[in-house]
Amino acid sequence: MIAVLLAFVAVFVVSGGQEPARTPESRAEIRGRVVDKETGRPLAGAIVSLSRQGGPQKTSVTDDAGRFRFAALEPGLYSGYVTPGRFRATHVPQPLAAESGDSIELAKDEIRQVDVRLLRAYALPVRVLDAAGAPLSDIRLKAFSADSRRLASMSLQQMTDDQGRIRLFGLEAGRYLVCAESWLTGGATKDKLLRTCYPSAEDESAARPVTVDRHDLSEIEIRMRAGRTYSVSALVLDSTGAVARTARVSLNEYDGTSSSGIGMLRQDDGRFRSTKVAPGTYAIEASLGGEDQPEERRPVERAFAPIVVDADTDLTVILRRTIDVPGRVVLEDPAVTLPPSEGLLGVWARLADNPLPQLGPTRSGYVTPDRSFVIEDVFGRRALSVENLPRGWYTKSIRYNGADVTGETIDFDRVRDPGNVEVVLSNRGAVLMGRVIDDSGHPVPKANVMIVPVRQRVTISMPNTTTSVDGSFRFGPTRAGEYVLLALPSNGRPAAFEDWERLARLIALGERITVGEIDERTLDLHVIKER
Repeated sequence: MIAVLLAFVAVFVVSGGQEPARTPESRAEIRGRVVDKETGRPLAGAIVSLSRQGGPQKTSVTDDAGRFRFAALEPGLYSGYVTPGRFRATHVPQPLAAESGDSIELAKDEIRQVDVRLLRAYALPVRVLDAAGAPLSDIRLKAFSADSRRLASMSLQQMTDDQGRIRLFGLEAGRYLVCAESWLTGGATKDKLLRTCYPSAEDESAARPVTVDRHDLSEIEIRMRAGRTYSVSALVLDSTGAVARTARVSLNEYDGTSSSGIGMLRQDDGRFRSTKVAPGTYAIEASLGGEDQPEERRPVERAFAPIVVDADTDLTVILRRTIDVPGRVVLEDPAVTLPPSEGLLGVWARLADNPLPQLGPTRSGYVTPDRSFVIEDVFGRRALSVENLPRGWYTKSIRYNGADVTGETIDFDRVRDPGNVEVVLSNRGAVLMGRVIDDSGHPVPKANVMIVPVRQRVTISMPNTTTSVDGSFRFGPTRAGEYVLLALPSNGRPAAFEDWERLARLIALGERITVGEIDERTLDLHVIKER
């Protein structure tokens, strides 16, 4: 994560912080101080980035008193990020408006004071050994939050040294699961190093959490397991049933937080094979034709086949014809102007039968200035959703060939004519608001509140927000319908629509509510206590 954030900041620094054109009347400012959260000591040299919705980014470097200032700003919605500075990992980066929300809405001539309190960052020394106690070099380490299972650290030094040591830095205080894996594919089939979580567990579910706090940490040791690996082979057929010898085929491993690819080599019998594959969850992804294979001169065909490797595996993968699905975004009220999005406004087609936690073979089409889009290479049973909507807007409906498919699935393998998608966006709808409180009635800040639609046949998007210091939250506008609101602790694992069993348990414990087109409802929520 740290590496990604440093690269993110580097873009701002190189860009020179160019400002958008502004009128002489623009006198609004965002200014403040960056300090250490525990001591209040000012942090000089911290980098503060700022961008207006849809505009370029600019940066400010704090002075000796920790002060920063962005002057002559146009009114609008701003977001930003704060890091301790270039080549520094002393503190945990965070959004500029982390304590009041994800963004700052600046009025004309307003002067907004934003004080940022960065958490101290800590390091965890790790040593990786084999079963006999010998150090292992070139081993990749990953740290995950024990509560949220999110990847917590991606230090620039990802591999162990010659003594099997590494420091995972940039960690905030908390509980972590630490896992080691070998990126080398060599070695005998029966003694390959297998992914191991501290101290010598098979996966995160059996790992022992490590607590990182304000004290210096002793080095922990991971004893890597060695064990049996397997062979995975696949016979790939095209949509006519012919052997697809020229298909592009990869075996991708999914570990719950990320994925990595393993090559599959074509054999003389037409099969694609990969050897020395460690036990785990994978997907075979294959494609044929299209612009990447001009010699084929055929439309694109694709396949996505999830598998669990716990033995030698041989399977047949059938490619399916894809289609390009065009569409258009329209506004419920044509007289209203759609503001720019903070990210790229797009329509996503997620594979509904994908059991893996990542997006996998999700296809997307980004909305152009004339509000049209094309989702390319679509196959399989999918659900459509709109991502990166402007603040204050929601998806009123999605129609495909005249039928309302909001929250439904479309079997594109049965579609002969690509047809047309119509997405209706609106800024008028129901509003849900309230507070998250504990058993004593006290507000719970930084609780994670999620809203889950009940009547949809497939849940592909669950809006979420973090409560403010007084425990308050707000959703809306949103569609009319029945929802379940979930309040989870700040250090808890977020709910994910891929984890159906856990999501069902949470929904049973959540607050169910039905709202009309323009309802405005207020309610108190209690943090869900999972067993």
